[in-house]
Amino acid sequence: MLPSPGGLGAQQSVADALFQDWKAGDRQAAAQVATDAVVGRLFGMAWDSADTATGCTQTPASTVICSYAYPDGTLQFYVDGDAGSYRVDVLGTQPY
Repeated sequence: MLPSPGGLGAQQSVADALFQDWKAGDRQAAAQVATDAVVGRLFGMAWDSADTATGCTQTPASTVICSYAYPDGTLQFYVDGDAGSYRVDVLGTQPY
């Protein structure tokens, strides 16, 4: 995994937890770190062993976007909130 610029460790941890929960098929755990809409959409997608983390960046509006490459494109987890209450509230996809 690539290091996150700007000390985004807490937000990246939330995104990574969601990714691992998806990989493990654990919707209940995923619901602890993401909105219901994100969990529903993500678990409607098939996980692939080729999926890998590519790092996180922070937008000017303080949203952190963590990206994960998969065979057909990139997943983007948008992490918002305050320290101690970060959640993935948007799931974006970008096809190659």
